[in-house]
Amino acid sequence: MRRLSITVAALTVALLAACALEPDYQRPAVSLPSQWDTATVAVSTPTAEAWWAGFADPELLQLLQSAIANNPDLAIAVDRVLEARDSVTVAHAAKFPVVGFNGLPTDPVSTQLRTTNSGRVDVDSNIFELSFNASYELDFWQRVHNQELAAHADYRASLADAGTVQIGLLSMVANTYFDLRMLDERRRIEQQRLDIADQRLRLSQLRQSAGRTGNTPVAAARLASSDCEARLAAIGRERQLAVSTLALLLGKNPEDLQLSESTLRGSVQAQPPPEGLPSSLLERRPDLLAAEARLQSAHAEIAVAHADLFPQVALTAKAGFVTGAVRNLAKAGSTVFGIGPDISLPIFDAGRLKAELDASRWRDDAAVLEYRKAVRQALAEVERALLDYQAAVESAQRSNADTMIEQAQLRQVAAQIDAGRSSRFDRLDVEERLLDRDGQALFAYREQLAGLVALYQALGGGWNPDQAMPHRDWVGTADNAVR
Repeated sequence: MRRLSITVAALTVALLAACALEPDYQRPAVSLPSQWDTATVAVSTPTAEAWWAGFADPELLQLLQSAIANNPDLAIAVDRVLEARDSVTVAHAAKFPVVGFNGLPTDPVSTQLRTTNSGRVDVDSNIFELSFNASYELDFWQRVHNQELAAHADYRASLADAGTVQIGLLSMVANTYFDLRMLDERRRIEQQRLDIADQRLRLSQLRQSAGRTGNTPVAAARLASSDCEARLAAIGRERQLAVSTLALLLGKNPEDLQLSESTLRGSVQAQPPPEGLPSSLLERRPDLLAAEARLQSAHAEIAVAHADLFPQVALTAKAGFVTGAVRNLAKAGSTVFGIGPDISLPIFDAGRLKAELDASRWRDDAAVLEYRKAVRQALAEVERALLDYQAAVESAQRSNADTMIEQAQLRQVAAQIDAGRSSRFDRLDVEERLLDRDGQALFAYREQLAGLVALYQALGGGWNPDQAMPHRDWVGTADNAVR
């Protein structure tokens, strides 16, 4: 009969445990295209080292390394990673027994009454105890196990969040640096435009002195020269603002960041874009990894909330000494020892546990929707980046073709001037149009670089979670992301 009771009890426990378990996590089904709508030429996974080195600008690499080492936003993200890692330790510790120590004296309230074989008697409250206590939760319903799974998923999400911050930081540094170099090149173009305006002004004044023209051409030339000077001043202010923005990203003061002038097209080389299959985004983009990790955490929390509906069983043990005087603690007859189960069963909670279970399921449903939304957004970002990059390349090609036409006209005008069939004003007009074409080509080249940076972000930025070690030194280790 006793064996039957034990068997029935064991079967009951097994059945209840089976009811408490939630189905294993499965990645939600998402519809992925087999390839991008934009034509691709290869399939590759971009790495941060090869990506940034492809721009062939050592100064850019130094700025990226400095940003990783000093940017406060990235440092905050890493602190959150460390916090999540410690939460995993806390959740894992729940799998082990808890051992405590009771000093002396004991609580007088709990020692006012003692029970003997002859009945209940009053005792002296001055009772001294020296004992060790231990408790261990029997995880029948896998509540502790799923709490640890949720903590692990939250840790992975925080690590991926740090990767997203890092990718965004490097992209902002690169774009700001490209803007700075474009301003340097615009300043040179505008200075050449000012030189042309000054030449036109001098020629107009000479013509006016010779009585060959009136005041209008001279006034127009003087106004054009003044406009060039105003644009040069505006470019200087924009450059100061770009330096301040870059210094903020690097965690420095603007006066501590000294960058000499250099042209964009002379210092930064546009590289061919990497390509990738849409399905690879799910494994490479940290924001998608973070979304899935939060989904896994929400799924585990359902099992935790489900387990809270069932009894919590723990084994408790106590061993030590209890006596009415401190000097008698080590004497024979004062030792105590006990071991046994501790069962906690919710009976009435006004629907709280059931509501918590329902809430956890709604959170899981929302996490599924967030994950699918993130995947669709990632695919759209890659397509948009590819289209923008191709449009910039085509614009640059048209600008280069127009520049060649203007250069041919400039040579033709120069020959006509030598033959006496054209004036120097005609040459200045062609030179000014040539500067316009050059400015358009510069803008198209900057857009091409912007498209490459957008692709870097959209394709996951070469982020590698295995290299992003969750410790404070990771912030200052530039080799983890940029070489």
